[in-house]
Amino acid sequence: MCTPVEFTNTKRGRPLMIIDGYSYVQDSRTNDKTYWRCENHKTFNCHYRIHTCNSTITTTHVKILKQNGNHTTSCNRDQIKISLRKFRENFVDRTHNTQESTDTVLSQCISQLS
Repeated sequence: MCTPVEFTNTKRGRPLMIIDGYSYVQDSRTNDKTYWRCENHKTFNCHYRIHTCNSTITTTHVKILKQNGNHTTSCNRDQIKISLRKFRENFVDRTHNTQESTDTVLSQCISQLS
């Protein structure tokens, strides 16, 4: 069974997967599997991990092979943080790849937040 997901990148350009409001950073990858760890691994010592199958990954769904651990109590779902990350990624992408003015890019990115 495939699980709905969203993909984006961290500030440093690493792949980031969002499932049920939790964010996971790609930890490692083999030919068959991708290993993800909770984004709050260092901040809150959260050891939750997910293993996904590479052959079933699309831009909207993944097949989860295994889930390890529990999220810590400090590791909350943060929709605001996720929205701001998407805003920043969209803003940076548009400023680098279009000839639009800064005002236009900013106003369109802000309108997508709502």
